[in-house]
Amino acid sequence: MKTEQDITKNWGGLITEPMVSIGCLTYNHEAYIKEAINSFLMQETNFPFEIIIYDDGSTDANRQIISDYAAQYPNIIKTIFPEQNQYQFHKRVNIDFVYTHARGKYIAICEGDDYWIDSLKLQKQFEVLEDNPEIDLCLHPAYLLDAISQKRVGKIGDYPVDLNNPIIMFEAVVNKPNGQLATASSFFRATKVPLLKAFFDESQASIFDIFLHMLTAYKKGAYLLPDTMSVYRVNVPGSWNNNKAKFGLDNHVFKRAEAFGYLQRFVDEADNSLLQKTVFNSYLFVLKGAFASRKTKLKILNEIGNQLTPTQKIKFRLFAEFNLLHRAIVKFNEL
Repeated sequence: MKTEQDITKNWGGLITEPMVSIGCLTYNHEAYIKEAINSFLMQETNFPFEIIIYDDGSTDANRQIISDYAAQYPNIIKTIFPEQNQYQFHKRVNIDFVYTHARGKYIAICEGDDYWIDSLKLQKQFEVLEDNPEIDLCLHPAYLLDAISQKRVGKIGDYPVDLNNPIIMFEAVVNKPNGQLATASSFFRATKVPLLKAFFDESQASIFDIFLHMLTAYKKGAYLLPDTMSVYRVNVPGSWNNNKAKFGLDNHVFKRAEAFGYLQRFVDEADNSLLQKTVFNSYLFVLKGAFASRKTKLKILNEIGNQLTPTQKIKFRLFAEFNLLHRAIVKFNEL
């Protein structure tokens, strides 16, 4: 493993004035956190960077592992250890705690159960935004890794773009026609933090990455590097996405729609129809699926019933009323 001196020897500028702040939010990631931190420390850059690790009151050995690294790299790693878990109080810890400590011109994100696989990732993204001052967000594809089987099961964020102008426009960032954009690929200008804070303070949205991407890609889009430079773990016990899956959809779908309503205040009126259509499509997705409750489906039908055809109304009403049967059929077909 590289020493602190090895990491900093090619840095131009003062170590106390980092150009990039790496924000790592982690909770009970003792099985994964070493891989994440090592992937930060392997970065080869010609500029100073800092690593800010926020442990949200882990009950496993996560915090001790982080402390050991911080002792070994005192000029690079900064830790934030709250006395209590803040997620339980509905805090948006990235905005409320991590970014307020960031000193860099740019911020890179990687949660404690994900990791980077390219030692030049930060350097590449730094150069993109330095060379394209009109762009605020840089992304790249990521591999999907099943935490149970330890096998790669796909890729996300691999959008077709013109290599001469690799920009994902705002509409694609909102609608995600090619699937999810990788959180651990996010690299954005720190000047956008006040905007992000204003949105999350007003909306109280619990979903972080999708709104970060939309707000930082608004108007000018996001620059997409073709290199696959990070790994996103799925099926991680206790993870937000794992908890939301299937039976956890009920509250999530309405919170997401509410946040999109707040987002309309942060974009031009001409773009509101795009956001409204996205909410409508997400409602349709839940109605077609089998894992939201009857109550949730009926509430959605009440919300968007006047936008559905008579056939759709009947079909989705039957799905709702015979929800347990619908769920059983879907589970049977998965066998």
